[in-house]
Amino acid sequence: MQREAIIRLHQQQQLSEALPAYQAFLAAHPDDAGMWTNLGVLLRTLRHYPMAIACYQRALALRPPDAGILSNLGNALKDCDRLDEAVDCHRRALALEPTSTTVRFNYAIALREACDFDAARIVLDDLLQEDATRAVWQWERALVNLQAGHFSQGWIDYEARWRTGELPQLDWGCPRWRGEDLSGKRLLLTTEQGFGDTILAARFIPLLAARYPTGALKLVCKPELQRVLAGLPAQLLDALPAAGSADYYCPLMSLMGVLGIDDHNVPPPTPLSIPAAAREKFAWLAGHARGRRKVGIVWSGSLTFKDNAKRAAGLEQFLALAELPHLQCYSFQKGPREEDLKTHAATPLICDLAPQIADFADTAAAVMHMDLIVMTDSSLAHLASSLGKPVLNLLQYKPYWLYGTDSRMNAWYPAMRALRQQQPGEWSTVFAAAREILSAT
Repeated sequence: MQREAIIRLHQQQQLSEALPAYQAFLAAHPDDAGMWTNLGVLLRTLRHYPMAIACYQRALALRPPDAGILSNLGNALKDCDRLDEAVDCHRRALALEPTSTTVRFNYAIALREACDFDAARIVLDDLLQEDATRAVWQWERALVNLQAGHFSQGWIDYEARWRTGELPQLDWGCPRWRGEDLSGKRLLLTTEQGFGDTILAARFIPLLAARYPTGALKLVCKPELQRVLAGLPAQLLDALPAAGSADYYCPLMSLMGVLGIDDHNVPPPTPLSIPAAAREKFAWLAGHARGRRKVGIVWSGSLTFKDNAKRAAGLEQFLALAELPHLQCYSFQKGPREEDLKTHAATPLICDLAPQIADFADTAAAVMHMDLIVMTDSSLAHLASSLGKPVLNLLQYKPYWLYGTDSRMNAWYPAMRALRQQQPGEWSTVFAAAREILSAT
């Protein structure tokens, strides 16, 4: 197949056809740096990061120096948690093309991943001075500022998420609430991201209800959360109500900016409800594994979350905890990764609770029987911590902004303790520390 035809397949996102075409072309034309670069881009799209790195290295050897190839190589190295090498590649690319916005933005992302937030913010500030309308730049600066604890600017930039194309633009049929007096008014709150984000931000609903006691609050949220959030002072809705049902609307995660939230004025975690039916469903846990400490585990968040591969450790890392005879482990893992228990023949050393869990109220009822939750970050961390259960949260090198410092995490979730990677992608020391803690309990 001709070069132009292969590139056209790639541009049309026909990746399954483009991949073998690139491979065949490069077998016959191994000195084409551009096609090595293109194959690297395709492989990175498919998350074959080590092979993407190899392709970029091949292209760079054929065409040194090249800022575009270096920047692409830096991106793939970042994906593989080779952050020092990634930052160095981007610096070299920047030296070659100091005015390129693409090179500078890629550099800023690598700096944030490497937790060099001050340097990343300098790059992003410069970019946004040139064009303040670029939503992806503004969103990236929001993440940098929130990680670093610069909340006032962070919440302003956080609103750029609606302009990046990642979230659907919806017409709620009423004005956006930006802090106006809600006395006698109806405010419609909407969810937008993951279950954990909803549990995190729902803590502001009691605050609003106390501040505007004559107003009416409505919350549109997913059915899985309805029972566990039933005690909030808001009417829970499955779907957007008819036009005219509210005077204002506000995305739940935007409340933090409207209310001026930082580490020093965080309200207590969301009060959660556990209905009697859920408590009865898991009453059997009270008599299960008598004499042993009950430890709930989760090893993966949602696979649709693009950073999940870095925050998830895999069940195999948790198996050593099952070696401790004074513990009984219980799996709260939901979704495709439930099958890992079968792959590793982990039952009954790990008791699988997932088949009995229909929603977050069921999860909460089971959590109440646990002595401790040990997990990589996902929605269960928010749920269990909101219930006051001790959570040992095993975190990637650059975690979610909420876990930027121990003091911040204590302000938001007093029941949570973090164990962070000391080196990017390196879980062994994290799990060794977790095992040591559990051995002493």
